[in-house]
Amino acid sequence: PHSDAPSPGRVGLRTPALAIGLLGISVLAGLVAYLPYSLSQFPVGIDAHWYSEKLQELASASSPLDVLLRDPHAIYLLFLYAIQSATQLSARGVMMWGAVALSVLLVLGTFFAVKETGQEERVSLLAASFGCVSAQTLVGTLASLYANWLAFAEMLFFFGFLLRAMRSSRRSDIIASVALSVAMMVTHPATWSVFMLALMIWLAMSALRARP
Repeated sequence: PHSDAPSPGRVGLRTPALAIGLLGISVLAGLVAYLPYSLSQFPVGIDAHWYSEKLQELASASSPLDVLLRDPHAIYLLFLYAIQSATQLSARGVMMWGAVALSVLLVLGTFFAVKETGQEERVSLLAASFGCVSAQTLVGTLASLYANWLAFAEMLFFFGFLLRAMRSSRRSDIIASVALSVAMMVTHPATWSVFMLALMIWLAMSALRARP
């Protein structure tokens, strides 16, 4: 029989209203990340000056790859360096657009992960709206904890693909979840370690609950 219930295995934007809602939340998330840059010449944060110095070092280095290979935040620095190379913006401008992109990525990751838990799209959209003012977004912006922020967004996408893989066993979902886990580990090992510990506990509790 026909059912109007949402399919938990799909994340399609089925109506224009939902697409507009997700776009609006993404724009709001970007504005939240942009706000500190509009209010000061440089955002306050423990890592802000470090990223600025690294971008300047990359811009002047004869071999940017050597700089990246020596750095623990190489994944996010590579992203910033790509923006800098494509736009020729100052270090401050590059960091601003990087933060905006991270904020939007976190919103999309939240929507995807919540949707894959089986929630209907309106609930997923509501959860994504909280991502605009989440602790990760606010602390990531104001403290310039960009690599940790990226790892958190990767974690959300990883969890969504993991849930898909557990339901469908499709090779593409398995590969995506493994690739995102590796990306998270390389991006911010501490975040990866804590999340993997929590994931192991969740999997163990789920297995115990499923026992007859």
